[in-house]
Amino acid sequence: MSLAASLAAALPDEPRWLETRAMLAGGHAQVTGGETVESGFVVRVEHGAVSAVSVVGQPAPAAIVEAVAGTTELTPVLAQTADAAHVERALRLGGGDWTRERAILHRRHPRPRVSHPRRTSGC
Repeated sequence: MSLAASLAAALPDEPRWLETRAMLAGGHAQVTGGETVESGFVVRVEHGAVSAVSVVGQPAPAAIVEAVAGTTELTPVLAQTADAAHVERALRLGGGDWTRERAILHRRHPRPRVSHPRRTSGC
């Protein structure tokens, strides 16, 4: 099994890892900075017109800088909230004009919610 496939299998099956797992499983991933989820790593995908970077944990800043080298302003760098400050510091070390933005993920609840119609008095 490749390193990318091993890392995809090691990430929890949770919505916050959806994009990262897809990047790792897609067959075009370049992994740097570590070899386990616990050590942290960076995954970069360039395939056709698509380019994306995802940071898992807090790998060495140099690995993050290396992964974003040669990217364009259309290349997103994904990170979890707990690691955002670490990633931001690494991106500043590498230069460039990076800004942090929050992404919202909508997901279904594991079981359907039951809604009760409101009763109104009168007509």
